[in-house]
Amino acid sequence: MMRIFFLFLFSLSAIFAQTRTELLSYSVSAAMGERTGEITGIITVQLLVKTDSMEHYTFLVPKEMRINSIYDNGKESLDFERDQTNFSKYAVTIQLPEFVHRNDSLTFSFPFISVFDTSSVATMFVAQKEFLLPCTDSLSWIPNFGTGSALHYSLEAALPSHYTLIADSKFDTSLSDTVRIWKRSSSQPTLLFSAFTFCGISNASIQTVYDIDSLNAIVFVFDQERFNQQYTEALTRQMNDAANYFTILTGRSNEGYHRSYAIIGSEQYNTNIIDTKKFVIHRNSPAYVQFDSTALLSSTENKWLLNEAQYFCPVTTDTTAVFRDGFASYLVARYLASRFPELDKQERFNAIASTLTFFPYGTIAEGRTSKANSTDLFSTKGRYVFLMLEYILGQELLDTVIVKMNERYSSTAISFSGFRQLCEDEYGSSLGWFFDQWLYRTSAPEFVMTWRNEKTTRGMTIVRTIIEQRGDIFSTPMNIAFQIGSRTIQKRIVITQQKQEFTFVFPTPPTRVELDPHYNVLRWLLEIRILAHARSAQLFLSINRDIITAEREALYTVQLDPNNSTGSIPFAYYTLGKIAVLKNDLEKAKEYFLKAMPLSGTRETESYKLWSLIRYANIVEMEGNRDEAKILLQRTVTEGRKNPLIFERTTIEAMKYLRDNFIAHDDIWYGIF
Repeated sequence: MMRIFFLFLFSLSAIFAQTRTELLSYSVSAAMGERTGEITGIITVQLLVKTDSMEHYTFLVPKEMRINSIYDNGKESLDFERDQTNFSKYAVTIQLPEFVHRNDSLTFSFPFISVFDTSSVATMFVAQKEFLLPCTDSLSWIPNFGTGSALHYSLEAALPSHYTLIADSKFDTSLSDTVRIWKRSSSQPTLLFSAFTFCGISNASIQTVYDIDSLNAIVFVFDQERFNQQYTEALTRQMNDAANYFTILTGRSNEGYHRSYAIIGSEQYNTNIIDTKKFVIHRNSPAYVQFDSTALLSSTENKWLLNEAQYFCPVTTDTTAVFRDGFASYLVARYLASRFPELDKQERFNAIASTLTFFPYGTIAEGRTSKANSTDLFSTKGRYVFLMLEYILGQELLDTVIVKMNERYSSTAISFSGFRQLCEDEYGSSLGWFFDQWLYRTSAPEFVMTWRNEKTTRGMTIVRTIIEQRGDIFSTPMNIAFQIGSRTIQKRIVITQQKQEFTFVFPTPPTRVELDPHYNVLRWLLEIRILAHARSAQLFLSINRDIITAEREALYTVQLDPNNSTGSIPFAYYTLGKIAVLKNDLEKAKEYFLKAMPLSGTRETESYKLWSLIRYANIVEMEGNRDEAKILLQRTVTEGRKNPLIFERTTIEAMKYLRDNFIAHDDIWYGIF
């Protein structure tokens, strides 16, 4: 599949390399029929020829759109051919009546009829109560003319009057009978993604929150039946507060932050949020139906804050691993720590537990350049790069680096060397040791500390601590905390060797000695190793499709924790069940899934008992009993709605199979879920 995708990209490049044009103007006039899912209208484009000569022109059309005729600027009909390129698009090639040459303009127009899916679970749809019309590279409701921007654009849309249209800039509107006309245009260079991405909600609710000086504003547009009002109010207040915090931290306080959020579509888990910077589209979810305050407290579950923080990231070409996902994740961690400091230590532990596995990833400097580097682990590892820099430089110096980073790289792409130089300028000495081991190595350190007390002749206590590193040797400062009576005294050390001894003197002996108690350094912890085996099993199966290694890691998890004291066992049994299906042993698979169902997990692994119920139901349907499978799937939905935040994905997956028959294929059993 990946090879086909790259071949498709190559074919698109070949198409547009032949045309070599600049899009001067893109105009769309359209009317929507909500009951049929139809949009009819006319599109007019003007192009500037950038090649020596051209006798035909090719552009890409979404599969939903039908074009029956094309006209030139003089209303003369042009001959054209269609050629299917892939399942979502087809190519239209116009035969020009005569050669056109460099710097000539080419203008043509065509009426169209587009028939969209009327189900709001689709990625692009026109339903009776709402619609979603994206304009992205991978999914667009209008044709692609080989460029992402135009010097001029105009859009006129005639919609049923009950719709509220949401986009990244305002429309002029007029009402005529039951139809409202929405218009906007620009004579400035504009990204088509921003110009033509919009959606609509019937009888929408709108929640707007401004900060004190009105520089920042958050607007939420949603269906109140599917998004809890209390949740909306709490979320918009938090997002406005976070926007103010981010603007100050990054030095953008004079810019103002205005963003509109539309919650659209039916329950479908879709991580590909549509974001035009000013305007963000999220899918609806069962998690929004009731208010759970924990959704606002955890950086791993508050995807709203992460998406918001990405607005404040520098321009980057590192494929999102450090300066987008990583830095945004750090901004969220900083914000939550400032508002809920009592939760910061647990947040850091969760981040470490979510990052470290035994699966062979590439370096974080490589970014998301391979399938192995495509998971969320890279966000949390990127976050820890900034958390550790904060520990080494101190928060004040890192804040200075952040402001300078955003000033210097607001329009040009940041590099690792440029960022390192900013850090070193503030720190005052080389940080090559830090960047070399964290950006260009894949491992993480593991420290083992032993300690003992010795009495001196004068009644003082000498505490001797020995710290050993296992595996690769890392250099890092770390804190040692000594509990003496009711006081905690912290001492900072620098570790550079495989084994080092540090000596401290106190008037009374400590009752407890702890290394790095606040998790300032990304490192292996004894408590997370069993979970790491369970997660590694999942990754070996889903990314490498390595059944043997995945099974070994999952069985190792069960052997290490037979009583499920870490909550990792339902995760391991779930992976073993999928492996059994791939081995064509359905009875063994059902046995594993049944074992996982009654077990409790951590907040991260709790959902696997319901994933096991879903996959058990899938096997039942494979065996020919659809009615029994539907009972099990409905049970999943019922259980999932008791805690919609944790069971968001399982509820959506079960509802999908209640709607549609299950069709078994290997991608399901190899998949992450």
